[in-house]
Amino acid sequence: MGNVNFKHPMLREIYYLNEPLTGFRLVVFQDETPEKQRALRREHEKATTLNAISELLSGETVELEYAPGGAPLLKSHPELHLSISHSKDWYAIALSNRVPVGVDVQEMKAEGLASGLAYFMASEEQDKEWTDQGLYLIWCAKEVWYKWKRGEVESYKEDLLIKEIANGQIHGQICGEFLTCAYFFPLPTVALVYFQA
Repeated sequence: MGNVNFKHPMLREIYYLNEPLTGFRLVVFQDETPEKQRALRREHEKATTLNAISELLSGETVELEYAPGGAPLLKSHPELHLSISHSKDWYAIALSNRVPVGVDVQEMKAEGLASGLAYFMASEEQDKEWTDQGLYLIWCAKEVWYKWKRGEVESYKEDLLIKEIANGQIHGQICGEFLTCAYFFPLPTVALVYFQA
């Protein structure tokens, strides 16, 4: 465990993980910039993300480009595996110089995801009893694995199946392959899921 010393005063680090053996780094942070000080939201999100990646790379200036499936790539470091997520004021960035990665962060809303189950869950997943937190973890895990596969998944709903959520892990099947990813809740209203191959 270490930390990222953000130079921007409105970025508050919540969690940082550095695993030297796999080259995996994960940072979760909150942007505390007041809404009215944010120019165009999309531009603000992009600048915030680039700032954080720069901090992870020791202050190096970075530029993003995107693969045909939408996966983010660093122009100056094509060898790095990168995954980015944000939800409202929350951001998560995972990168590794050795293994493919995926990350997703979601701010959980009071109304939950129950009304959209048919969009992202297969019928066998819908047959199980899931808590509201569990539904958010399923959504996040599917996002993580979709990102890890760089969008090369035929059916988001049918090819990414969640089998079990227990003890900080989500067990599932992606395109017939069994995988496990980790999860936790940095705050009671925020879900985070990450995966490294």
